Amino acid sequence: MSAPGQMKDPAVSYRFAVEVDGLDLGAYTECRGLAATYSVDAVVEGGSLAPTGHLLKGVSYADVTLVRPLDESSGKVAAWFSGFADNPKPTSARITAMDPGGTTICAWDLQGVVPKQWSGPGFSAKGTDVALESLTLAHTGFAPGGLSPSASAGAGAGASAAFSASAGFGVS
Repeated sequence: MSAPGQMKDPAVSYRFAVEVDGLDLGAYTECRGLAATYSVDAVVEGGSLAPTGHLLKGVSYADVTLVRPLDESSGKVAAWFSGFADNPKPTSARITAMDPGGTTICAWDLQGVVPKQWSGPGFSAKGTDVALESLTLAHTGFAPGGLSPSASAGAGAGASAAFSASAGFGVS
């Protein structure tokens, strides 16, 4: 057991898994685009030359791109992507970050998820490059609460709560 305030193993960038509506799409080695941006206008009151505050106009969410080597889960990804055309209903997804032992650190719950692009590998007999696939998801935001820290997460409860509270991206 760690002493109070002592940092435990952090999430590492190469250990995360993806689910879409409970369907396990496997583990990924790269994730880009977990981002939210508020549009902000400076408020300037009459007679003042400096902004006196900010007006939030809205929030936008970046597309999330997931990359990994082809593996036994690749068929599930292709089937889910192709099947979406038959029932194009926005769904939910979860991206889970794990510590080196596979314990969940936190999970990002996305809502309004639609597949935007799937890219398969390029093949060449000239080299030994790893065959990669990528999946890009568009979404309408993080579920209320933004992040779901694990009760048994590697980061201490205080760190998880602060991390979650500082990332309140959820939109009701």
